[in-house]
Amino acid sequence: MKTNKERYKQAFSNLQMPKPVDLKEETMNKKTKMILRPAIAFSLAALLLGGSALAYATDAGGIRTKVNGWFGGQERNVEAVSNGDIGYEFYDPETGEYIGGGGGVSFDAFGNEIPMDAQEVFDQYSTQVEKKEDKYFLHLYENSYEITDLLHPGKTIYVQGKGNGIIHYAKITLDPDGSISSSISTEPKIEADSYQKLQ
Repeated sequence: MKTNKERYKQAFSNLQMPKPVDLKEETMNKKTKMILRPAIAFSLAALLLGGSALAYATDAGGIRTKVNGWFGGQERNVEAVSNGDIGYEFYDPETGEYIGGGGGVSFDAFGNEIPMDAQEVFDQYSTQVEKKEDKYFLHLYENSYEITDLLHPGKTIYVQGKGNGIIHYAKITLDPDGSISSSISTEPKIEADSYQKLQ
């Protein structure tokens, strides 16, 4: 849990003054002073109001980014919120329902880590294995394949299906506790003929 001091520091850390402010008082005629004081007061009020709005936005769940992609075999628009680290949480923009979350990094030519942006993270949901009630599905972009009858506890299956116009190869294991472990790729990990084709 962040303290108020940390929240204020985070909210205002991105605000920068375009040039140094000189508060040196100079002699001016009375008419100019009368105009200048309300202008300064207005500027300060605008700065405080803008800063308060930024602090409120940060406190109210962060800045939300809209992304779209495939999730559960359906194309969806979602809102992404940074989790404060290298990941994101995804929410339905209409209901506010939590959909999922994740994160990751890629590496540049020099081996430096580059955090994935919200769209790249959400794209990982395009290919996934999901359990709905007592059934298991392999989602490959716009296609969903039910694989319940192929899975047996402690056994690994190799299947292939089409998604986004590309053949995907999946290695899926149903663990004895009912959880799933899987790897999905566009390159076969064993002989391509060894993969069962899904229809």
